[in-house]
Amino acid sequence: MKDLPDVFTPFKDKAEKRCTVRQDLPPPQRGDLPLPPAAALSAEAAAALAAPLPGWEQLPYPAAAQPSLPAKHPKAVLDFKGGETAALARLRYYLWDSDLLAAYFDSRNGMLGGDYSTKFAPWLAAGCLSPRKVY
Repeated sequence: MKDLPDVFTPFKDKAEKRCTVRQDLPPPQRGDLPLPPAAALSAEAAAALAAPLPGWEQLPYPAAAQPSLPAKHPKAVLDFKGGETAALARLRYYLWDSDLLAAYFDSRNGMLGGDYSTKFAPWLAAGCLSPRKVY
């Protein structure tokens, strides 16, 4: 513990010198990942794993019970949408479309607006965006 820096930047600088970030792995294709051993599953469970997930219309709920997305909060700076597609769109916007990365050092500690920081955290936390992809 005594060797840990008091602030993040010296730690980051040391870590970056010692690390090599590997490329993203390609996404698995259907059938690439093995199912659990057949002995561990009942026939019903194995069939359920192999079947496609039902859509909302196929679930035993009335149509009126389908949840709707909440409206964007008036104070929100971004209309966050989940999933990899939205995460990659934000990454593309931040790095290429707007060139905000060029101003990151000066704007990263700002508190207002949609562009003062990357806003990648929700997608990173949910696994929709990988640190390797950002790198």
